Amino acid sequence: MATSHILDEELTDCLPHTDFSLPGGVVYLIGHNVDYDWRVIGEPDVKRICTRALSSKLWPGADSHTQSAMIYLHCRAEAPGLLRNSHAALDGMKNCRLLQVKILDQLATQVGRPVSDWEELWEISEESRIPTIIGFGKHKGAAIADLPSDYKRWLLNQTDLDPFMRKALCR
Repeated sequence: MATSHILDEELTDCLPHTDFSLPGGVVYLIGHNVDYDWRVIGEPDVKRICTRALSSKLWPGADSHTQSAMIYLHCRAEAPGLLRNSHAALDGMKNCRLLQVKILDQLATQVGRPVSDWEELWEISEESRIPTIIGFGKHKGAAIADLPSDYKRWLLNQTDLDPFMRKALCR
């Protein structure tokens, strides 16, 4: 309640999240830290585009890559108003869309042309999700490419290892 300001009594006639299903034909799901939403809706067979991963790749020097931090980075004057209800679904979606526009603009600048379609954006997102720096453990802050081979082997044997970390370690 403290985050969303939704009261329990407002949900009494609502279906549980486990009854949610995407409309037919949906190919892509876009979100900031999209895997969270994807898991909540039952891990449907869609391609996920992560604005958090894209933000981290495009603006690595930012203090934070949360959606709120990115809105402040790109829309400083408007940010307080944009973020006032940021945990409400519609406002969160609007902010994600606004950030997606900034991402597409930045990608066009870097590549020298606009992103051609959703598939290309998904491919860029997938690549952006593969870390280059380890963010945990005794080697936190080190380049993954520079990790000792025995540590890489140990990590690869962990059953709960993030699949994108696994990809990074196998490069």
